[in-house]
Amino acid sequence: MKIIWGPPVENPGFNAETEGWILFREPNPRVSPFFEFPFSLAMGAGIFLLLRENNGFSGFSGNLLFAIPQMLFSIVIHELFHSLGHPGFGLGSETRYGIWISRMAFYSRFEGMLSRDRRLLITLLPFFGLTITPIGLLLFLNLYWWPLSFMALFNALFSARDLLNSGIILMQAPSDSILHDNGWRTYWRKTQPDRNNK
Repeated sequence: MKIIWGPPVENPGFNAETEGWILFREPNPRVSPFFEFPFSLAMGAGIFLLLRENNGFSGFSGNLLFAIPQMLFSIVIHELFHSLGHPGFGLGSETRYGIWISRMAFYSRFEGMLSRDRRLLITLLPFFGLTITPIGLLLFLNLYWWPLSFMALFNALFSARDLLNSGIILMQAPSDSILHDNGWRTYWRKTQPDRNNK
């Protein structure tokens, strides 16, 4: 485990072409928010209405100042949930936690190689752990506690990119592939690359 200050660091020794890695086709970072924002807004609105109709915000005073610390806390917990899927449960030597002050961002990364299914697990852990599970507790066990509702709501907003990334992985990477990050870019290749095609 290591703390990084700033953006993810690229490995200068990583040679995608020589090693048979294929870059994922993803929206340009300047364009991707236009895909993510409507999806995030629609998902958040649906979850808000569901929770409100089921008294999920019961006891909340209406003062949004109480919600701001909860939102910041949700960001940190969201990234920690991603890292729970890493080998070593987020404490391994290849796990990186990034603090990017100029972007007001906190993130977690894994610098090693991962199977496609494990990468999907890591990508979806926060959504299922921090949105679906709290909603289930609220609806089926009648746990009407507004901090839990805000956790589910804020995490749903943060999970839009994760859900879209999961779709990209499923559409582009075969089931027997492995994935690897280098900086912000993500690559995949077959578990046993065909060296005759290099």
